[in-house]
Amino acid sequence: MTEVIIEIINDTDEVTIDVLDAPAGAGSQLLPPVKYESPGNENSFDVDELEGATIILAARAGTVKEVVTTTPTMTRQMQITGKTVTLMPGDLTTPNELFTYIIIK
Repeated sequence: MTEVIIEIINDTDEVTIDVLDAPAGAGSQLLPPVKYESPGNENSFDVDELEGATIILAARAGTVKEVVTTTPTMTRQMQITGKTVTLMPGDLTTPNELFTYIIIK
């Protein structure tokens, strides 16, 4: 099992997510944080880098979210299937909203 240590710094203007230590597991590599900036008004979108990855952490606008495999029922969740990210029905992104993912492949 790979142990990952993550530090989340919440400043009033921005949130920084730093991976402090992540020894590589057998055949897996921790990649730099993947960021997606939404144009707005999206309920679902694709992030190519997520395809085939193991999601260590998913954050929306600086708030860590639970990754689920079924349709999200709460705003604290997001579904990730392959490279497709889906939010709770009726939940839309705002312009320039930032999504950040820590992944291994």
